[in-house]
Amino acid sequence: MKRYIIAAISILAFAASMVSCTDHEVIRQLNDVEAYINEHPDSALSVLDSMSAESIRGREANAKFALLYSIALDKSYIDATDDSLINIAVDWYRKHGTAGERLKSYYYQGRVCQNSGDNEAAMGSFVRAEAYAGQSDDKTAAGLLYLAMSNISMDIFDMNKVLEYSSDAEKIFKETEDTARYSSSLLKVCTYYSIQEDYEKASDILDTLAALWDNMDMQNRNSYFQMKLDLFKETGNLDSLSSGLEEYIDTFPIEEINLLSISEYFLALGEADKALS
Repeated sequence: MKRYIIAAISILAFAASMVSCTDHEVIRQLNDVEAYINEHPDSALSVLDSMSAESIRGREANAKFALLYSIALDKSYIDATDDSLINIAVDWYRKHGTAGERLKSYYYQGRVCQNSGDNEAAMGSFVRAEAYAGQSDDKTAAGLLYLAMSNISMDIFDMNKVLEYSSDAEKIFKETEDTARYSSSLLKVCTYYSIQEDYEKASDILDTLAALWDNMDMQNRNSYFQMKLDLFKETGNLDSLSSGLEEYIDTFPIEEINLLSISEYFLALGEADKALS
């Protein structure tokens, strides 16, 4: 990860020494990258790496490059912990650009803080980003922001905020018909109701999630199954727990199965021998 940040900073450091007038052709190129960065972040990162320092002139171009590079890293699962790049974008968009650009600059600043393990600083950036959520045309970015805020709230066990932020994300992703992220948001809401022991509402959400199975990734499918099995266990529905447990084991490869949870389910069924095997 560090080499990516160093390379990007080197490009911008050289660019800063050039004439300050923004090259609108470069802005157009960066806009082209922005158009596909969500679907193909690896390609976006490659194109950004290939851009010459001489071509990136002016603070606006520097800021847009820094923001897009930070987005490409995050979406390529490259966890940046150095905020020197994203801060270039934050410094510019604090007073310039659209609400969406301001939201994303603060959001990705927060993501860097999260990667560094500083949830307090991350939440500070997210709160600043939230100020632009209602004005932003980029609904996906707003939804991701609320999911991230929900995750931090879960870490500090602020359950009211978990429900608030997860529900905000759920509404956005339902509106944008982003089924995969809609599922992630619903799972967060379901977690809240399960912890609060409101099993009726948790069950209703699981019914909704069942219809979204084909659009869930492996992690969300696994979470859905475990929440369903936990619900059966907590409500004493042992017949459903038994059949659901068998289905869970048949559905997922062994490396994806939570063996500790499996043991707890077998113990609840009175099958201690299987729990130990």
